[in-house]
Amino acid sequence: MKIQKKMKNNFFFLILADNNAASDFSDTDSVSLTDVNLGTEHGLSIYFEIGDKKYLIDTGLTSLFADNAKKLGINISEIDALFLSHGHNDHCGGLETFLKLNDHAKIYASSKILDYSYYSSSYGDRRDISLNHLLLINNPRFQSIANSIWLTQDIALVKIDVDSYSFPKANTLLEVVNNNSKSTDGDENFNKFYTKDKFDHEIAIVLRTKKGFVVFSPCSHNGILNILASAERFISMTDSVPNFRAFVGGTHLKDNFDSKKDILLISNTLTDKYPNMTLYSGHCTSVHILELFSEFMGEHFQKFYSGFSAI
Repeated sequence: MKIQKKMKNNFFFLILADNNAASDFSDTDSVSLTDVNLGTEHGLSIYFEIGDKKYLIDTGLTSLFADNAKKLGINISEIDALFLSHGHNDHCGGLETFLKLNDHAKIYASSKILDYSYYSSSYGDRRDISLNHLLLINNPRFQSIANSIWLTQDIALVKIDVDSYSFPKANTLLEVVNNNSKSTDGDENFNKFYTKDKFDHEIAIVLRTKKGFVVFSPCSHNGILNILASAERFISMTDSVPNFRAFVGGTHLKDNFDSKKDILLISNTLTDKYPNMTLYSGHCTSVHILELFSEFMGEHFQKFYSGFSAI
């Protein structure tokens, strides 16, 4: 097992579940046998350690994150906190498994996450892609976050409050129903009044490390540049202008939606504004889009997969 371990910067992250496999990549020398034997799914779960604490971001679509964690020597019961980035089931589907394996970790998410039921038309007919709300409702371990906040000296949860840049075009296939809207005839069923998802339930997780700030945004429905700008605005309230060393997560950029010109613009903006930052991506990003990022960003881009780790 080749997991990058914490060194002097006291930090590392590990992809427990992703839709990409190590075997999908031609550079087989950079992966281990354990990486190749890990499962994949359309979902994302990221484990990280900073200081002497252990954390999980999202739980993927199923219990796969836990299966892969066991193969990688990660004990889910030892995790100190879980962060849920947004309300889609490919990021929260393994929550029930997490609760069974871990009896103490606080669960942090946006205060908006329970306000909606979530729907996608990405494969034609509209389908429900919601998290299981009942796992969080009245759960004393659930901590809702209304505004950006420093949880610890090294970890911030950031509400996305910048919309200066474009959003992923595939967001147009995603809708919500407001769970607070009841039918007017006394029926307890929700009105099926579908509206476009504005992703006010999405948060980013930001770490302060010795080498610079790391931003985790597992699906980036608000757009990478808006998320980074939101993180920069929040950090600058207490720190000097932040040095971002890494952005880790999916991009929600898709073929037939986002053009080569779109990716070039994003890539150039990233390398111009954040010259010391590496973009790590895989989940919810078309293979061709990943190839374009690699072409345009060079050494500032890396594809991740189940079992990928970095420090």
